[in-house]
Amino acid sequence: MTFWQTPPEVYVWGEEGFLNSPYDWGKPVVFGHWELAAPPITPTKIGLDTAAWRTGVLTALQMETRQVVQVRRDALASDT
Repeated sequence: MTFWQTPPEVYVWGEEGFLNSPYDWGKPVVFGHWELAAPPITPTKIGLDTAAWRTGVLTALQMETRQVVQVRRDALASDT
């Protein structure tokens, strides 16, 4: 299925099997809106959603080095 043929709900909720898919898009796909305890970082996928709204853990990535940076809400509160 091409991008243009993909139903809109797939863009929002993702395709079943995406996380385990070995498919190579030619560039890493950076995604969120899939709450995961730890960010998956593979040659083809980078997931950054660690449910900050619920867990208090905000995750970011330095793309060139693929270094994960996480900040916890309670750590931020103590700095203010």
